[in-house]
Amino acid sequence: PRTPYLIADAERRLQWRALFASWGKPVIGIAWTGGRAATQRKERLVGLEAFRPLIESRPDAIFVSLQYTDPTDEIAATGLPVRHSHRAVQSPDYDDTAAFVAELDDIIGIHTTIHHLAGALGKKSTVLVPSRPMWNYALGDESPWYANQKYHRQRKSESLADCIKRLT
Repeated sequence: PRTPYLIADAERRLQWRALFASWGKPVIGIAWTGGRAATQRKERLVGLEAFRPLIESRPDAIFVSLQYTDPTDEIAATGLPVRHSHRAVQSPDYDDTAAFVAELDDIIGIHTTIHHLAGALGKKSTVLVPSRPMWNYALGDESPWYANQKYHRQRKSESLADCIKRLT
């Protein structure tokens, strides 16, 4: 617990690092939907629009999608400057995803597998935890599992969109 145990492929990391460097800004990965019915999917459907205040408050950063399903239509509908790379997060080879995540400057989003990957790689991430979380999102603001992971908890009286606004 709390010790990174995965190492992403160095060559794939180099490719993502070169791309991110060409953008000239910190790169932040965001996840706005996660889970299945058995893993509280209903509690993890926030939608990209809820991230608008966060994205608009950070013109100094590039935001990239960490969605496992194609979010192209949703990104277009919001008009938000979020980039999506099919190869990064929809690849059948999870080494591509690991290398992509390893090169991100920050990760923010609904609790999904991507946060477990980030933790295993030792990457900084902020997990949006619903007011009624699953057992593995213990009490407190820090993950008992991953040292670089912080929990940002939804208050009982607020929407997840309002929870995200508190990050700005």
